[in-house]
Amino acid sequence: MLDVLIAGAGPAGSIAAWTAARAGARVLIVDRDTFPRDKLCGDTLNPGAIGLLHAMGLGDGLAALGRPIAGMVVSGAGVAVRARYAAERSGLAVTRKVLDAWLLERAIAAGADYVAIGPIYATGTKPTAKPVTLEYVRWAAANVKIPWFAIGGINLQTIDAVLEAGAKRVCVVSAILNAADAAKACAEFRHRLS
Repeated sequence: MLDVLIAGAGPAGSIAAWTAARAGARVLIVDRDTFPRDKLCGDTLNPGAIGLLHAMGLGDGLAALGRPIAGMVVSGAGVAVRARYAAERSGLAVTRKVLDAWLLERAIAAGADYVAIGPIYATGTKPTAKPVTLEYVRWAAANVKIPWFAIGGINLQTIDAVLEAGAKRVCVVSAILNAADAAKACAEFRHRLS
């Protein structure tokens, strides 16, 4: 039984999952991107964000993730505005790749029950999502220590490659719903998984 489904394993989703899991909820985190991932936006934490993470109990080890910064520069179209943080306050330069992975690990450590990895392949149920490929399945097999499910575009032609990449569990929608014989398709998926 699932209590909470979190869509997105970035900072907001991972913190929501961490909070819900610490409160005893059974949590599923799903994200359409590969983790760890590089993401251009948000490679810094301002003093307010750092204070919030500390107040929530997520501050331990945070400083080791990046470098302290004394202010920020906002730029665009040939204009730059520089601002320094108030005395005794600093921000943290930390890449989203590092921060996202660190927060997701905290959510898992707090008791998030399992995660979904995908979409592995292009799928009609998520037409705008970029496939994360089998490389992400390999990463999950090596790094995710709680149950996880490969999802997205998996069918009877692709499942063997997904399993060979390290998946033990899959979520399948279209390949069953669009099958001429759904029961036979389910039986074949079960056979391949056993």
